[in-house]
Amino acid sequence: MDEREQWLDFTKEYFLDRPELAMVLLLVDSTVAPQRADLDALAWMGENQIPVSLVFTKMDKKRKGSSHRDNIDEFKEEVCASWDVLPPCLETSAAKKTGLQPLLQHISGVRAYFEKATQPGSSKKGGDARFMRMLGR
Repeated sequence: MDEREQWLDFTKEYFLDRPELAMVLLLVDSTVAPQRADLDALAWMGENQIPVSLVFTKMDKKRKGSSHRDNIDEFKEEVCASWDVLPPCLETSAAKKTGLQPLLQHISGVRAYFEKATQPGSSKKGGDARFMRMLGR
């Protein structure tokens, strides 16, 4: 087993063995066309009911070829072909710090929801629907 496969196995085991895991932020490079590894990771998370949000990165970088918007739209189209509901999507740039506030607000909302949901006496009945409404889905 090579190093990449070992890392993949470790990551999958980590996600599956963490009941307190509130959300995975899957970072997707917006400067390139959809990558099979990103789509496969997202598919695996969906199949295993791992909560996930997509964070499109490098919105400030310029590359020859297709645009950020084209790459993001193509990624979303691929996801929508097999998902009933598109996971929450955010766009960011580390260099320019664009998208930072929406990302932090998203994380804060997820954290607040799961802190409330894990309090003693809280009911999880209908929680998934309320969580999706909170995310604007």
